[in-house]
Amino acid sequence: MSRKQQIRTRVTGLDPECLWMQAGIVKNKRCLQDFQCPACSFDRALRREAERNKQKQGNPNPGPREKIEHWEQRLRRLPQMSRPCVHYMKGEIEFRPCTNDYQCASCDFEQYFDDIYLVRAELSPRDLHYVHGYKLPHGYYIYPGHTWIRLEEDSVVKIGVTEFAARVLGFKNIDSIQAPLVGKKVAQGKKGIQIYKQDSKAELLSPVSGVVMNFNPDLQEHPELIWEKPYTEGWILRVNASALRNDLKNLTLGPQADELVNKDLNKIFACMEQVHGPLAADGGELVDDVSAHVPELDWDNLKALVLKT
Repeated sequence: MSRKQQIRTRVTGLDPECLWMQAGIVKNKRCLQDFQCPACSFDRALRREAERNKQKQGNPNPGPREKIEHWEQRLRRLPQMSRPCVHYMKGEIEFRPCTNDYQCASCDFEQYFDDIYLVRAELSPRDLHYVHGYKLPHGYYIYPGHTWIRLEEDSVVKIGVTEFAARVLGFKNIDSIQAPLVGKKVAQGKKGIQIYKQDSKAELLSPVSGVVMNFNPDLQEHPELIWEKPYTEGWILRVNASALRNDLKNLTLGPQADELVNKDLNKIFACMEQVHGPLAADGGELVDDVSAHVPELDWDNLKALVLKT
């Protein structure tokens, strides 16, 4: 939640107004999802209803449900300079009109907001929980290959790699990161991002399908950010995910993400026991860059286990 939203919530005692409420489609609906609309069942239900109504226009006496339309469609009827930018509606900036017809994915200001205007994100302790010492943030969706997505505007997502993968594979000491160029397509479950470490290469599976919007420019000079700040400044790609609602079915959140870390951690401990014999009953904690400390665990085999490649 943005600072402005936090202040408003603290003063009024209310969660911020849902976008559908701000557009006047519904009378009273508060956002409980931190504006992660693609993951919101209320947003999905109203979009389905609005799409049905769009297909059967012409009823001279529409009922309340038949009057539901997309919130963007309602706001487009305002004079252009009175149409609020989505970032204003979310409480992130002062009033700014939308000049791109609510097509955020192709908006120049959206790019500017992400690269320059937006203050660097920092996760507070309340935003995180720990699984065997590894941080997992609330609200991030985790793919089985330990890549994550963070939902942004519409179907736009940020993609990165989990702290678990970064620490286990020693991504502190990498040489470079290569990713698909802007405009290129990525597919869920397919290789797309390469991480180079000395003479070896690790490939990450894309957690979603879509079109690349931009690569994190900070990683060109500081690839180690994916190890130091994997969930904030170490993000790798922004993607316009064309099949996001479908892709979310194959990602985990909350307890399911915890279980993913637990399962892969146990697999690594099992491999270590084959080399060093039985470990402590609770398995203990793994050191960072496991293969550097346990050479018997080949890095190529370890990355295959963690990244599912």
